[in-house]
Amino acid sequence: MYANCGKLNRAKWLFQQMPQKDIVSWNSIISDHFNTAEALTYFKVMENLGDLPDCNICVILVNLCSSWVGEGRGEIVLFDEGEYGIKPTMEHYACMVNLYGRAGMIEVGYKIITKGMEIKAGLKVWGALLYACYLHSNVDIAEISAERLFELEPNNELNFELPIKIYDNAGRSEDEKRVKLTTTEWGLSVDNM
Repeated sequence: MYANCGKLNRAKWLFQQMPQKDIVSWNSIISDHFNTAEALTYFKVMENLGDLPDCNICVILVNLCSSWVGEGRGEIVLFDEGEYGIKPTMEHYACMVNLYGRAGMIEVGYKIITKGMEIKAGLKVWGALLYACYLHSNVDIAEISAERLFELEPNNELNFELPIKIYDNAGRSEDEKRVKLTTTEWGLSVDNM
């Protein structure tokens, strides 16, 4: 609560005064430090005390590491189901694909989807990969990602936006026109794309 009001030091002091910390208090202090290395420090302290993270902490830390990797200074944290007893969710996989994608490691993100997931990839995962392809101009994997998004959610015109931009950036005007024509045939609007 204090951190939400801009009083992070007060939140830290209150956390330090707690005689016993539970998963809610760990979630709070780690998420309060979402954009700083202190989040990882608190996580390591939590581990050293023998407390296990929940899926919320894992998502927070993977997102944090994702932003670091995007800045070229990242550390990759992988969560092992055997180590923490947490079964990865779609959001965990999307975060991992996003993490590798921001770092330009698109093939690694694609391999997570095709070989490493225990569940069928959904919109968030394919969307994260497509966005990474847009950032790093990877047309080949972008086409695969876009196809999966079209299959999963064919009536969402936003799924067509990045492929159009990717083809435009790559100078592939025929492919760009083809995607725009498809959206028109499907009754979707791409006027501002």
